[in-house]
Amino acid sequence: MKCLESDYSYSGAKVHVVVYTSSEDICREVKDAESRGVAGVMEFLERHGGCYVKSEKPLVAESGDGSVSVEIKPMNFIARTFWASAVEKAREVCR
Repeated sequence: MKCLESDYSYSGAKVHVVVYTSSEDICREVKDAESRGVAGVMEFLERHGGCYVKSEKPLVAESGDGSVSVEIKPMNFIARTFWASAVEKAREVCR
């Protein structure tokens, strides 16, 4: 099920993010983790078996237990220019 869908901008790079979850309960956990920033998201991933990168374009990362999938697409030139760096960072986080 689609849990969250939003556009984010960071240093001029704009991306479109969609989060899919296996249940309403997991979706609530995701929303709570997101409200606590990066630390909250990292704690969430640790509780759900870490994560791994399934694809690079779009960037798709899935939790280790398969309960959450995150799809990220570049929306502008800046995001596309630095996409390889974004994928590498995702791979570092999802070990």
